[in-house]
Amino acid sequence: MADHFEEQRIWKIIDAIKTDRGEFIGINVTTYLKYYEQLTEQYGLPEDNKKDTFIRIAHGFTRERIQLRVVQPNMTWADFKIRLLTEFLHEDYSKNNRATFMRWVGTMKLDQHITKGLTEFDIKFNQMPQADRTALEPDKLRNFLNMLDPSLRRELEPMLEDRATASGLTGNWDNVRAAVHRLAQRQEQNQMQTPRIYERDAPGKIDYDPTSHNPRKDDSEITMLKTSVESLVKHVETLATEIATIKSMQELKLRDQEKPKELEQNPRNQMPARRPFNQARRCLWCDDLEHPHWTCNLFKEAKDKNWVTEVD
Repeated sequence: MADHFEEQRIWKIIDAIKTDRGEFIGINVTTYLKYYEQLTEQYGLPEDNKKDTFIRIAHGFTRERIQLRVVQPNMTWADFKIRLLTEFLHEDYSKNNRATFMRWVGTMKLDQHITKGLTEFDIKFNQMPQADRTALEPDKLRNFLNMLDPSLRRELEPMLEDRATASGLTGNWDNVRAAVHRLAQRQEQNQMQTPRIYERDAPGKIDYDPTSHNPRKDDSEITMLKTSVESLVKHVETLATEIATIKSMQELKLRDQEKPKELEQNPRNQMPARRPFNQARRCLWCDDLEHPHWTCNLFKEAKDKNWVTEVD
């Protein structure tokens, strides 16, 4: 009889909080938990029953998340509250809405770990307010498929076919979860079968010794590496020498192309600085290597204008 009355009290609490606040979906956990404790105090619910009653109030996927991530064996209500707050404290309406969800979907690309990706998708979807979830419900499957790598999507879509729907794909999210789990199991089986093929094709069983190695092979690889490095160093040195040679030739060419400007008031002060010269090869007036000074036009012009006097 006592258990019957206790169950009635639990149902009154569940009906009251669902009517006023709805099922717990992981949003605004502090406010929801505070209101729940007020109801349990009002109806006199024993502390031993608070944890299980709260789990019954949670929405389907959120309930699974609580049982998987929050619940531990023989935990008290106080411990349950701490872990519950830790799990859901960062989730509220201001951070999780339709815009943030669609932005997250657009940035995610799953090429593996599809089960983990589906779990995260469910969490993000259920963190949104009810109005946003209702608005996005028709496109829920399409948004999830858009997150998948093209090859992964091609494998999953045939498993979701449903001719009874307009889109040709199932609208039952439980069927989506089941298909994702089957695909994940298939991928695991393929990965497990791959090493067996190599083992079967091998001539004999070889015990793996992590300390074993082939010294001759190691020496060969080291020699090849040293040769490559030495070749690279020589190439760099040759390239540096060629660059320096080209630079020197360009400087000599530019210097040889320099011509003195027309002399104006004091030709001696305006003459360019002279380089070391060989009198037999170089013009004493313009420092040109192509002619001696007595054939220099500039020197003749200076003599004609009496700017310079030739002394025997």
